Amino acid sequence: PWFAPFFGTLALTGGQLFGEKWYPLTSNCGFLILIISILLLMTEIDKDMVASEEFTDYLGQVAKKGDAISVRHVMEENTRDDGNDDIIGDNSTSGTINENELAETGMT
Repeated sequence: PWFAPFFGTLALTGGQLFGEKWYPLTSNCGFLILIISILLLMTEIDKDMVASEEFTDYLGQVAKKGDAISVRHVMEENTRDDGNDDIIGDNSTSGTINENELAETGMT
């Protein structure tokens, strides 16, 4: 489909090569074929634009989901919960966990 205008151009050029008797018919046919080939190309361009828009929407949804499940987002929620000592530990204000707390959670 992307080569359709090339064939339309060849038809337009071929339509110009005939003599006076056939010139009006072949010239108009060549021009008509060129216009049809451009219209076919426009339908392909429309399909690509729709696909690009759908892909952009998909990437936006992936970014939102990535932000929702990111570690940073989870850690920010956990620091807001004052009663959640199992995850953050006693040092919730500093954001660090000492070695004893790591041993208790089994993350050594």
